[in-house]
Amino acid sequence: MTVLLLLSSIAWYLPPAANGCRYVFLDVGSNVGMHVRFLFEPERFPLNKYGDIFNRTFPPRRSDRQDICAFGFEPNPKHKSRLEQLQKQYSERGWRVQFFNEAVAAKEGRAKFLHVNDVNETINNEWRFAAQDSSKHDGVSASEEMVPTIDFAAWTIHNVHMRNIPGAMFHNDPPPTVVMKMDIEGSEYEVLATMLAKGALCNISLITIEWHNKRLCKGSFCARIRDVVKILHDIPGCQPLRVQSFDDESYSTFAERRRE
Repeated sequence: MTVLLLLSSIAWYLPPAANGCRYVFLDVGSNVGMHVRFLFEPERFPLNKYGDIFNRTFPPRRSDRQDICAFGFEPNPKHKSRLEQLQKQYSERGWRVQFFNEAVAAKEGRAKFLHVNDVNETINNEWRFAAQDSSKHDGVSASEEMVPTIDFAAWTIHNVHMRNIPGAMFHNDPPPTVVMKMDIEGSEYEVLATMLAKGALCNISLITIEWHNKRLCKGSFCARIRDVVKILHDIPGCQPLRVQSFDDESYSTFAERRRE
């Protein structure tokens, strides 16, 4: 715990990770990084469902710009090397991409996650890897994994909302935008509630989210958090936040990606 607190205090002295980013994509629950690939290489994945969202919110030409940034969060250690390789390849092409092998949460620390021991999990890159109390396994055996967690509200405020935003490169550039995709297997209730309480949601333009069963959430706010988040656009001082229930699992398996 002492090490985590020290690292946390050091992080606040660092400049915001998104400095110089006019457009920011937060891929919360990255799995193997396909949504970041949809952002920077849409021509390789023409059947993805997220393309229209990116084209409405970000500049249509993204391969030659330094003001578009993506930050992905994926706690599954089985995906760490793959995401590190993708980050390296994209950095070599001049694209600003960074992946974090951590779980987003209400506070920093460590949490117990579960690997579901099921053949479908292997095929789908373990998309049900989740916190112990936030995944229904239907009697299938599971193995435990302790993963580091970050205070995602604090991270977002410091690294995204406090960033230096450059001016437009072209006259028809969209306004500065932060888009967040969230698919975290039931932990969205706790994380969004904490972001709301700390004021971390007001400067996000669009959230696309897969809502999971409210029974996975503990607390009286669970039944109301969806509605509260949706009315943020009516709060003075907030950007007109849009929340869209949306789940894009296209190209989720190796066989699908290989066909492209």
